Amino acid sequence: MRLESDWLTYDGGLKRAYMARPDAPPGPLPTVLVIQEAWGVDPHIRDVTERFAMAGYVAVAPDLYWHDGSRPQAMTEDRVDGVKRFLDTMPPGAWGDPAQRQVAIDALPPAEGAAIEESLGAVFGNVGKMDAHTGAVKELIGVLATHEHTRDQPMVAIGFCMGGGISFRLATEGAGLRAAVVCYGSAP
Repeated sequence: MRLESDWLTYDGGLKRAYMARPDAPPGPLPTVLVIQEAWGVDPHIRDVTERFAMAGYVAVAPDLYWHDGSRPQAMTEDRVDGVKRFLDTMPPGAWGDPAQRQVAIDALPPAEGAAIEESLGAVFGNVGKMDAHTGAVKELIGVLATHEHTRDQPMVAIGFCMGGGISFRLATEGAGLRAAVVCYGSAP
């Protein structure tokens, strides 16, 4: 099956989501919302989105870090990839220990350490913005309810880690979903 994929912008271009769908569908299709981990809409989330599209759905991954037409510098894909590479050098138990993280950051060249520290704070800080992120996904659900490729079709959500918590919240807040899947997310 051939796919069509691109970034969908809405709210006057101030927000965006990655959308994948079968090429030339006969009409609107059921929708799967793929809600990102703390890393953002990275290659893994885009791949998951495309796999749902290959199964015959319109799949949409909201970029919860895209605001006012761009991502903050600390949250660009390159910077977040740098955080992932940095964390891969540490034992997982040390990720949540600020003292151990700081020792590892201090061992880096100063400019690299400063960038990692800023982006690490932004990544972990976004996990605490569940209300705002859930509201952003609800706004996207409203957009998709009338979009030409998804209008009047059933919608489900699947979320991973931070996104799992958002999927859980959407299920409990009556967001109009037919189902919500939580992959290692926190309960509201």
